[in-house]
Amino acid sequence: MGQIGDRTHVDLVTVGHFKDCPSTEPETSMGLLRSITRTTLIALIATVLTFSDATAQADFPSKPITVLVAAPPGGPSDVTTRIVAQRLATRLGRSVVVENRPGASGFIVMQQLARSAADGHTLALSSLVYHILNPALYKEKLPYDPERDFVPVALLARVPYILVAAPGLPANDVKEFIALAKKNPGKFNYGLPGGSGNTSHILMEMLKKAADIDIVPVPYQGDAPALMAVMSNQVEVAFTTPLGATSLIKAGKLKLLGTATAERLSTFPNTKTFAQQGLPALESSTWFSFIAPAGTPRAVLERLNAEIDQILQLPEVEKQLQDLGSVPAGGSLEATQAFMRAERPRWTRRVEDSGAKIE
Repeated sequence: MGQIGDRTHVDLVTVGHFKDCPSTEPETSMGLLRSITRTTLIALIATVLTFSDATAQADFPSKPITVLVAAPPGGPSDVTTRIVAQRLATRLGRSVVVENRPGASGFIVMQQLARSAADGHTLALSSLVYHILNPALYKEKLPYDPERDFVPVALLARVPYILVAAPGLPANDVKEFIALAKKNPGKFNYGLPGGSGNTSHILMEMLKKAADIDIVPVPYQGDAPALMAVMSNQVEVAFTTPLGATSLIKAGKLKLLGTATAERLSTFPNTKTFAQQGLPALESSTWFSFIAPAGTPRAVLERLNAEIDQILQLPEVEKQLQDLGSVPAGGSLEATQAFMRAERPRWTRRVEDSGAKIE
């Protein structure tokens, strides 16, 4: 590599020399020489880059891989990460360590990833919240830039949202709850898992605006405490995902009012979607993806994406994710990056339209 680097330096100096010094040959000969030199230089640079990329792929992974998760163990993002990480370790022949660092709206994990070496050995579990909602809500206060600091690796799963209520609430669907809330403005509370700025928060603000109701947020540290608050009638409703709620709904400890899905959930075929209850704008799902520091070699990204895509196609993985209420995703590196780019303007508009603010 030292010789290649030296040769590149010499060619660069040579180009500069011919460009800046007076010509002592006919212009046509000088132009030909410049063309040959530039062509040689471009070819040499392309060769070096190709060689470096191929070397990066051949050497990867050279040590254990760490996946940072900005949530406590046991939640949807953590469980999804571990399902994939376990099999990724087997396929790569290296351990894959899941490191939970919850709190601060994901800032801790995102800043740590941005400072990590861009070699594919440190990844993070990203989501709609960290990659899109945070920038839309925090704006210039955000201590990281998703487009500048990170690059998508693979889309793992899409996760639908549902609205659950306390068992004793005298409402059996979204329309009945809206009617009840209109009769009691400002008297009902909703559980806010993880605090302000997440998908649950945006969806509830969208519901409040669309239905013209006044309900008060009560923040909790995660989904589990928020659902406990609903079950114990401390708050009336909460938006959540099927992961932690399905067994509680089936046990009669929670009441399912509606699903923010395009079609009814197979696990709850008798529950109407929001669209079927007159609120089509609330159709929503979050998603989980792996991201890497910007500058990670393309060959490493392609390798990781291909391995993860194969993992997500395994029947047992599909079943595990579906049992969590998730829809396995996958797809090529280009498709993943295109999807995440397209999500930004859509959800940025939703945040603006909802009027949601960070307290």
